[in-house]
Amino acid sequence: MKHIRYFDYLRVAAILAVVVLHVSGQNFRHVDIHSGDWYAMNIWESMSRWGVPIFAMISGALFLSSDYTIGRLLRKNVLRIVIAFFSWSTIYLFLTNEAWDTTSVLTQLTTGYFHMWFLYMIAGMYLLVPILRHMVQDKKVTRYFLLLCILFSYVLPELVKLIGVYSETFGSVGSNMLGMLDLKYVMGFTGYFVLGYVLHRTEIDGRTTRWIYLGGVLAFLLTLVGTIVISFHDGTANTLFYENFTINTLLESAAIFLLFKNKLGSEPAMSGSDEQSYSERIIRFLSGCSFGIYLIHPACIYVLDHYFGITTLSISAWISVPLLTLVCLLLSLTITAFLRVIPVVKRYLA
Repeated sequence: MKHIRYFDYLRVAAILAVVVLHVSGQNFRHVDIHSGDWYAMNIWESMSRWGVPIFAMISGALFLSSDYTIGRLLRKNVLRIVIAFFSWSTIYLFLTNEAWDTTSVLTQLTTGYFHMWFLYMIAGMYLLVPILRHMVQDKKVTRYFLLLCILFSYVLPELVKLIGVYSETFGSVGSNMLGMLDLKYVMGFTGYFVLGYVLHRTEIDGRTTRWIYLGGVLAFLLTLVGTIVISFHDGTANTLFYENFTINTLLESAAIFLLFKNKLGSEPAMSGSDEQSYSERIIRFLSGCSFGIYLIHPACIYVLDHYFGITTLSISAWISVPLLTLVCLLLSLTITAFLRVIPVVKRYLA
């Protein structure tokens, strides 16, 4: 695969967003929705919902642009994810598990810690690559596929859930209708996967780009304000607008992806001046560590909480979220950098 410069910057930005997301979400449901801490957490959360979708979009842009055989995908990519999953699942089992009966142990080993659903998802995307690669060769079919994705994975499900906040009856009817339609092939992260490829390979004119940027800004405001409105209605934190499969998260993710592409270019990485070369090497190093940081940072959050009593409620969330994010990033980066020195471990666990 070609080494694309803006993907490195996107990975660094995305892993920062993911850590902010998990740190700010630590006590989001445990504080008064009218408190300053909750407002701070809502702002941090709303700013960072695009992290995981961006990772899926980068993978789609790379894998759908490359001619990988099914055998190579299984041996190189899916196998790596499987080994990483069960290895880290075992580590988190010993770190966090409190019940050691057979059911609890097997459940945690096979489901992993809360963030490890991502590995299941990305392995599934890899399995679909040969099929999706054929599909994206036809631009009309690709546009039709994305239209179905946007309608049935992002717009209609979010609309039905929003209706359900105010009318349980109509929300239930809408949910049942979508469930019976059962268009699972165009649901989930497949839309982000294909969208990443399309945005990477398509030259988008300035006017359309400005509309996408505006959509991203409005989507952030919808996430922020919408969460306040429906949470006040429910009397408790409601995370409907935080979900990955909402039109606001999709628009934010598309705007961020396109912004990095336009500002940094889609050409392979090049060496420039000494200063530029040094900064590029740092970004490339951090990008290479993003997988390890993703896997490790929840352990840092857990240890700080359970062994040192340090959480986002230790001080004002306006300060605690960025401070704990920095601490978790540095700890995760240090551990990842150490693991990446070990050849076999680097290949599968970091």
